[in-house]
Amino acid sequence: MKHITVILLLLLTIEFYAYSEVKEVKSGGIVYYVNTDSGTASVGKNFTVSTVSGKMVYEGTLSGDVIIPATVKYRGRNYPVTSIDNDAFNYCCYLVSVTIPSSVTTLNNSLNDVLPRLKAINVLPGNNNYMSVDGVLFSGDMKKIIRYPISHTGDRYVIPSSVLSIEKSAFYLCLLKEIVLPSGLEVINDFAFYFSDITGLVLPDNVRVIGLCAFSCCDSLATITLPESVISLGTNAFERCTGLESIVCRNIDLEITPEMTTGCDKLNGRIVYEIPPRRIKELAENSNAEQKYKVATYYLEGRGVEKSQALAIEWLEKSAVAGYELAQVTLGDMYLKGQGVNKDLPTALKWYSLAAENGNSKLQSFLGDCYMNAVGVDADIKKAAGYYLQAAMQGDTNAIKMTGYCYYNGKGVSKDYPEAVKWYLISAQNGDAESAYFIAMMYNEGKGLVKDDAQALTWAKRAADKGSQEGLWLYTRLIYDDAVRNMGEKQYEAAISGFTSLLGYDKDNTDACINRGYCYMMIKPADYSLAEADFNKALELDGSNTVARDNLKVVSEQKKKLEEAKKLCTEGNTFFWGNDYVNAVSCFTRAIYIDDTNPYPYCAIGYCFEFCGQYENAMGFFDKALSVDPNFNDAKKAKERVFNLMYNQVINNVSNSYSNSLNNAYNNNLNSGNSYNNNTLNNVVDRSVERNKKHSDNQYNMYMQLYEQEKAEADSYFRKYELYGNLDDLKRSKSCQTRANDYLEKANIWR
Repeated sequence: MKHITVILLLLLTIEFYAYSEVKEVKSGGIVYYVNTDSGTASVGKNFTVSTVSGKMVYEGTLSGDVIIPATVKYRGRNYPVTSIDNDAFNYCCYLVSVTIPSSVTTLNNSLNDVLPRLKAINVLPGNNNYMSVDGVLFSGDMKKIIRYPISHTGDRYVIPSSVLSIEKSAFYLCLLKEIVLPSGLEVINDFAFYFSDITGLVLPDNVRVIGLCAFSCCDSLATITLPESVISLGTNAFERCTGLESIVCRNIDLEITPEMTTGCDKLNGRIVYEIPPRRIKELAENSNAEQKYKVATYYLEGRGVEKSQALAIEWLEKSAVAGYELAQVTLGDMYLKGQGVNKDLPTALKWYSLAAENGNSKLQSFLGDCYMNAVGVDADIKKAAGYYLQAAMQGDTNAIKMTGYCYYNGKGVSKDYPEAVKWYLISAQNGDAESAYFIAMMYNEGKGLVKDDAQALTWAKRAADKGSQEGLWLYTRLIYDDAVRNMGEKQYEAAISGFTSLLGYDKDNTDACINRGYCYMMIKPADYSLAEADFNKALELDGSNTVARDNLKVVSEQKKKLEEAKKLCTEGNTFFWGNDYVNAVSCFTRAIYIDDTNPYPYCAIGYCFEFCGQYENAMGFFDKALSVDPNFNDAKKAKERVFNLMYNQVINNVSNSYSNSLNNAYNNNLNSGNSYNNNTLNNVVDRSVERNKKHSDNQYNMYMQLYEQEKAEADSYFRKYELYGNLDDLKRSKSCQTRANDYLEKANIWR
């Protein structure tokens, strides 16, 4: 019995979950979503989606007069329709009227979509949440107007006096020319009149909030007055009101920003502030220091009152005496620049001093300059340093630098290099060139910092790059000394880099040209062309420079030797291609005797050993080439090739005497630089070539046969890929082709 009870409970649970879900139901041509769990229904999406010519096409399925019933039947049960979804009527362009039953409690934004032919929204009696008056939708208490149908008849509409709020998109796209707002209206929500045709609108004195894009794209709206009660104006409130010519604002504290009137080309900045007389009186009698400053700005700008310089100064002084910093700064600026008053530096400094006492860092820095340089006041270095330190603590860039200056030089404070470093470093990191120079100096001299030539050089370069002449002088001196040190330590590449950097700043430095030219001669391989250019430049700068002239002679002699070595390499190549490896080695060796900084002749000798089957010796010369130039690609490739040959070599039939003969050809010519003839070596070479020819032919034929087999396989798989498009066939084809290429390369070695 217990088992039967458990099974029944399981079946009931399964049935409950199977039916506790939202079901789409269509009844009377209207789509509903029935929630079997909550026992309610909502009006769902009444549109279709199709694809035409690759584009999505949406089409509404409701048209004419639509009456929504209070209930919808599903599986023999009636479900009350309590809500209408957001997109219930999307794309229903031919919808004329909608009748909402008393059961609906939630409309969402279903009627705010573009419904161009909608004339009326009707709500049946008994609905506590919504009601309609003449086809216009309101909240149940008539305090909110929710939606005015786009095609509702008439050009003029008077909103009922009970309405306190115009809801989002309530008059979106409506064709009304005139709308009379109720006197008690308080809120105009987002997009309330978006894209409507209204030509004029009087906002009542109770309106407090105007929302985002509330009047955007109202092209026919020419003017609007914002009452004093408006305290919040949404972003883009009047965006693209192309016909708007003026805005009158009666709240002096309401800021109308440019983004609120984007695209209002006719407005052209015509925003007029009209301050009610009672407001001015209130400010005069009861205002604090900040409000007094605002009154002053009204008179300065003529904002809602008649412009008056005298009244502006009177109110500024009241505000400044009351301790308002902005008023103190404004008065100081007016007396300093003579704006509406005679220039009066002492009076300007009086007001600036009050602002500085209030913590204004810019004026603290300014007063520091005045006391440091005796501008308008007697010089007072101690007071200047005090002002600088106050402003520096607040981040003023001029004061930070000058505080470093004061501590470095002991101006108004005790000399303190570590403290100078602290402030100069902040200033230098902010990009100040002079501060970077002082940091470089302190690194160079070990003042306040551990002496560090590298850091001194870095900061001096930074100062020079930012235009500091002192920094440039220091950098050129430091980089020259550093390059000379590298040259003395035979670090020629580093020295060249230093002299090159120096010449970028001081292109007429004769010593740098000569020294760099010398370094070009000493690097391996030497670059005599660049050396020659530097020595010639030095002679242009100083025609009597004997060092440059003597070095040019050395360069000329070295270039001749290099030319001779080049000819020997060319001659060696000729012997090599004629299979005369002994004479080839002789030529390449003499080229090395002349110039041992060129990797090519070492590599060429390696080729000679390679082609005579002496792979270990070949490897040795390829290594010599790479020791001269680690990036010499010919030697790298040759080493890889010979390694493979050594690996695959089956018969080593080259005699030791043959190896010794080639080594003697190299050693004898390297020591004497003279040519020689070795008939015995020639005979050995001939015999070696003859013995190896047969072996080479066998190796060549074997690799060619393997190549042809793999190539045929690659072609076969590729044809299958072309026919059937199978990527595995393409991968097999590529794999076979790779092996075929490898066999062909090995075959060519034995050709």
